[in-house]
Amino acid sequence: MMVEDLGIEAKESAVREVAKLLPLPELLHSISSVKADYIARQQANDAQLSTMVAEQVEQAQAGLKALGSSEKTVNQLRENFVSIDRYIF
Repeated sequence: MMVEDLGIEAKESAVREVAKLLPLPELLHSISSVKADYIARQQANDAQLSTMVAEQVEQAQAGLKALGSSEKTVNQLRENFVSIDRYIF
């Protein structure tokens, strides 16, 4: 058998298998409802993911702000210790 014949036979076999899986019109209609359900779930997941990412960004920004404030406080403490050292020595 040639490669072309094998390809045609595989295609025909696939068509027969699909025909067995979807013998009733109701099943064909269910495909559209399954697709619609999938799309709705995907949109809900996308919205949830978007919200979660936005929350993470807000937390990261708050963390950066806290780090900046901490840096200023540490620098002030250093300056205060330098002043104390001056008075002691």
